[in-house]
Amino acid sequence: MNIVRKTFPVVTFERFCDLNSLIIEIDERPRWTGLPRYIAAVKDGETMRDGCLIGIYGNGETEASAIKDLERKLCGEMLAIRAMTPERRNIQCPNEWVQP
Repeated sequence: MNIVRKTFPVVTFERFCDLNSLIIEIDERPRWTGLPRYIAAVKDGETMRDGCLIGIYGNGETEASAIKDLERKLCGEMLAIRAMTPERRNIQCPNEWVQP
């Protein structure tokens, strides 16, 4: 029996970012906002839902927790990198990440 599997790669979030040359940007918010201190996002990245581009961000009190939140939110999403340019790339995120 021949089986052709068209499944997502089984990788960690960090390895996925490396394989796709993604850069994670971390910003720090001022305390007066009342929001979590750090916000993480994929540089030049947005997700696509129902034909719309949507920004997606991870929030956390530490840089690591903001990245972990972003990782959770990106599961199963379609990323559009540099969406409004001729260099646009679409990247499908796996439905789950391997934990290191």
